[in-house]
Amino acid sequence: LSRRKRPKQFLKIGTDRALIVETIERLESLVDAQHCTVVAGQNHVERLKECLPHFAEKRFIIEPCPRNTAPCIGLAAIHISKVDPEAVLVVLPADHHIEDVPTYRKLVNQACELAQDGSIVTLGIKPSRAETGYGYIKLKSAGEEQDSIGSSAVHDVDRFVEKPDLETAKLYVDSGHYLWNSGMFVFTAKTLLDAYDKHLPDIARGLSNIRPIIDSPQYSSQLENIFSALPSV
Repeated sequence: LSRRKRPKQFLKIGTDRALIVETIERLESLVDAQHCTVVAGQNHVERLKECLPHFAEKRFIIEPCPRNTAPCIGLAAIHISKVDPEAVLVVLPADHHIEDVPTYRKLVNQACELAQDGSIVTLGIKPSRAETGYGYIKLKSAGEEQDSIGSSAVHDVDRFVEKPDLETAKLYVDSGHYLWNSGMFVFTAKTLLDAYDKHLPDIARGLSNIRPIIDSPQYSSQLENIFSALPSV
């Protein structure tokens, strides 16, 4: 059912509302609605406005061209850091179906607490089967939590691994050292942008050129020139 102009986030899967609407509504008790921002490509703008008619125009950040997740999240971070460099960003894919919303909200709150000390936090999911359709997170200390917050274990991450073949997935699950990668990340805007300076300098330079022109008349035209030159990461 997913198509380029109508990807998963606009489909009604598991409920009678589009997945992006579900994503926003799960945040209702966590953050004021005016602090929710949607980052999307140009060819999805009209569908977004149909799904989220109460969203103000300024709450959409539109990428002029696709450059994968690092430039996308960085673009959101520079917009938000202009208002508050210490703001905690919760980066959420808009195509998830989550049934246990109270537990999800609790985990997001706990992740926000951890992120305030400069940590980059991700939510891992304990695998229930050898799944080849998901990426995995390898824990540094499987079986031994480094810390805990509330009722949730906190581990250091060793590395991320891409979608495995079936035999590799079985090894991952049997080892107990791996979690499914949810794609959800939590950090302050400053932490993320500092990490880009260190690890993704080409993207950091491009973002630093975009930041001063946010809210200026030159933003749209210059954004396209700068953003399109960023590496896809």
